[in-house]
Amino acid sequence: MPSPIPLQPLRLAPIDVPRIWGGTRFPAPAGGDPIGERWIYSTLPGQVSRIMGGAHDGWPIDALCTTAPIDYLGAQLVQAGLHALPLLVKLVDTSQPLSVQVHPDDRLAHASGLDQGKSEMWYVLSTTPESFILLGLQDDTSPDALADAVRRDELPHLLNRITPQPGDFYHVPAGQIHALGPGLLLLEVQQPSDATYRLYDWARLDIHGKPRALDIPHALEASSLARYAVPKAHQQETAHPIVHDPHFSVSLLPMSITPTRMGIDSEAPYLLFCAEGSAMVQDLHTDLGTHMEALDLLFVPAACQLTVSTPTNGTLLMVQGPVEHFSD
Repeated sequence: MPSPIPLQPLRLAPIDVPRIWGGTRFPAPAGGDPIGERWIYSTLPGQVSRIMGGAHDGWPIDALCTTAPIDYLGAQLVQAGLHALPLLVKLVDTSQPLSVQVHPDDRLAHASGLDQGKSEMWYVLSTTPESFILLGLQDDTSPDALADAVRRDELPHLLNRITPQPGDFYHVPAGQIHALGPGLLLLEVQQPSDATYRLYDWARLDIHGKPRALDIPHALEASSLARYAVPKAHQQETAHPIVHDPHFSVSLLPMSITPTRMGIDSEAPYLLFCAEGSAMVQDLHTDLGTHMEALDLLFVPAACQLTVSTPTNGTLLMVQGPVEHFSD
């Protein structure tokens, strides 16, 4: 059994997931679909992230946390009966539009025999002139009108169409119909669930020349029928959550254009993601330092007290779970 002391931020091995709509940023296996998703933190059963490097190299993150639950997870998560920080965090790279889809909420997921629903958020890292996002209905509608739009292949016309910019945040609660367009690289934070119901797929054919399966009855049941006023936040210097969902929150740490140093003291674990630039993360107990480059992610145990410094223009996101908070 590994010793849980000294604790320090941990790197995790990425899990690459091929998707028919994937881009070219991440190397794909020969003859296979391009990589559309790189999972940089996962507690999804059967696909749990593993530690990369150090004394605990190769350990699943949930197994490591059980060796010293309070130190790794903090009292709140342990009292809640959790064995890891319950999140799935991805880099999403698109060359084609994703299907128009929806995710169930917890209530509907439980009724369908699933562990949980799926709410998510997006932080836009890069775009192209062709990029777009479809998110939520422009106007209130009825079940019959929504079903009719699906039958007529007119569903995209009912949705808010957004031209995203790097630095934008978008909250996508369960039940909101949505699709990502081409040319996007973004960070996605979500509940650790893969529950997705497709409504429309742009007449796309799979590698066998057949349309991909839709799940219209479940999707219609899961879809919100109310107008969705898209809550967008752009990158700004604030330590308050920019996206706050019952299952997670995401904050932009206040790093300025000059060299900056700040302290982070949390009673629960969290994730640090370097969106651009670089940063040095140092634990106050051990003086151990970890360098971060753009697109790096670290798992920070609850018992760690960190200082974070950026040379210039660093952008760091702090991802917290359902019972975590940011301490001033």
